[in-house]
Order: sequence, then C-alpha cells, then structure tokens
Amino acid sequence: MDAAWAEALIVELRLRGVSGATVGDALLEVETHMAEQGGSVVEAFGEAKEYAASLDLPDTARWTAPQVVRVCAQSALVTLGIQLLVGGAAALASGGDARIAIGTTVALVLSSVVVALALVAKGEVVLRLAVERPVLGILLLGGASALVVLLAVALAGPALALPAVPVLGAGILLLGGFGALMLVARRRGSELDDPIRFPQA
Repeated sequence: MDAAWAEALIVELRLRGVSGATVGDALLEVETHMAEQGGSVVEAFGEAKEYAASLDLPDTARWTAPQVVRVCAQSALVTLGIQLLVGGAAALASGGDARIAIGTTVALVLSSVVVALALVAKGEVVLRLAVERPVLGILLLGGASALVVLLAVALAGPALALPAVPVLGAGILLLGGFGALMLVARRRGSELDDPIRFPQA
C-alpha cells in the first residue's frame, strides 16, 4: 500500500473521530486487498479522503463528562503552575518578593479552560484547519494568543507580594502533581491516548 495514501487515510479518519482500533481495521482491509490483487491503491479504492468518507464509520471519539473535567482541570493546573513557577523564579533571581497579579492569573487560567473546552467541542474543526489550511490556522492561533495576553494585561488588577521560595515551590508542586496524574492515568489505562491498533491474528 502506498505510504502517502495510507497516511492521508489515517489523517482523514482521525479527523472524523474514528477510534484507533477501527482505523487499524480499515488499514488492514486495504492492505489485504492490495496484497492479494496488486495494482494501484488509488485505482482500487479512489483518493484516500473520498474513501474515508465512503466508509461512514462512527465517531467514537466522544468525550465523556469525566474526561472533559479532567482535561479542563489539567489545563488550569498547568497554567497556574507555570505562572507561579515563573513568578517565583524571577523573584528569587532578583532577590525580592514574587508579585502575582490576581487578574492576570485568573484570566490566564480561565483562558486555558476555555481553550480546552473549545478543543473538546470543536476539535475536528480545529484539527482540520491546522491540517488543511495551516497558514490560516497559525494566524488564528497567533491572534487568539495575542487576545489572551491583552486580556491578561488589561485585567491585571492588584498583585499579591509573596515570598519567592514558597511561590516557586507551589509552582513546582502543581506541575509535579500534573505529571503524577498523567502517570497514574497511564498506568491505569485511562489516559486519553488512542493509538492505532491492528486486529490480533
């Protein structure tokens, strides 16, 4: 099977929310046919995108409520952890207190949660834009990032002056907690990864 055709098929099926196991089934079916019949995969199955649409496979990448809560919590945890880590490290380097702007921190955390929810709700649209129109996707991403920064600056509000070491430690603790949660999820087999799997012989 032509590697470029297979890659195009994988991308299109993934954009349609098809599970890794089902993608593996589709690839194996094409590979078996080509091994038996030979010839051109395009002549046998058509273009990869059209073939993926013709399969009409179910969207099995639906998010459950616990997964949505977990992703939003992880986004907030990482954003807050980075904010405290950077603020604590900068204060430690300068020898003063860490100044954590309340409005900026809240704006950044809420923005990260909104982005996570947008990806959950419209993940296919975002991914298809990134794959099929990367320049436009980069421009939109840059514009959204600039908007978040402007919002965070505009809503800075009062700042808390806190000792540098505890702030730095809190940032490290939050990021470490995020890493621990990811590790536990992976060991339990409940991580969000969905690798392509081929049927067992």
